[in-house]
Amino acid sequence: MGITPVANLPSVGKNLSDQPALGNAWFVNSNDTLDNITNNATLRAELLKQWKERKTGPLVASSVSHLAWLRLPANSPIFDSFADPSSGPNTPHCELVIGNGGGLTPMPGHFMDIGVIVVTPISRGTVSLRSTNPLDPPLIDLGFFTSGFDLFAMREAIQSAIRFVSAPAWKDYVIGPAGDLANATTDVLLEDYARKNAFSSAHPVGTAAMSAAGARYGVVNPDLRVKGISGLRVVDASVMPFVTSGHTQAPVSFRAIGRSIQSKHELAVMA
Repeated sequence: MGITPVANLPSVGKNLSDQPALGNAWFVNSNDTLDNITNNATLRAELLKQWKERKTGPLVASSVSHLAWLRLPANSPIFDSFADPSSGPNTPHCELVIGNGGGLTPMPGHFMDIGVIVVTPISRGTVSLRSTNPLDPPLIDLGFFTSGFDLFAMREAIQSAIRFVSAPAWKDYVIGPAGDLANATTDVLLEDYARKNAFSSAHPVGTAAMSAAGARYGVVNPDLRVKGISGLRVVDASVMPFVTSGHTQAPVSFRAIGRSIQSKHELAVMA
């Protein structure tokens, strides 16, 4: 593109790691779900006005109030082909996000939604420049399911959600699967369903990954200084070499607070 690099850092934009997510909906025997809000623009406007003026009403609550974290069985056949990407025996591979409504895609009816997320993905993608115009959006390839482990884990997560809603406690409430999930009746169809419908969980990391000082790969050293450049640090989720097996807000905040304390100390020493 005719851009002269200040430093040769080929790892910039590589190693993009994100947690693939998938919404799964079931028809329910109820007319008291968040679909009443999702599918009614007038009601949404009224409730938003109520929240802005009085901080009351349904919009004070999150659309999700229950989460579950699951780990693949130790004897799962996938571990014959892949090393366990989790950090330890008590770390989950998948997350279930349970909501009182049809999720992100409005459709007629009333639903229960269970979003499933692979929280320990092996797949990697890239972020690259679209052009020399800094205002142009980048080219993003999430690389979802380029690893067979991630596809297997997603399929297992979906099946866990199906087993959950099949429990006797739900028999008078859950009617049946909705949308594309209703036709995903085999392992192959579940995998195809996942490939077609997965989306980002908004937890991308890794494109300015930390590595050991002196390493030929990576973008920043352990002190978050950009390799080969003086006076420049990166303090955000991009420095994480791989995504944590959970949401990214807490580790990013922890890293930012830690870096601010270090910077304060360094400035005091220089004064």
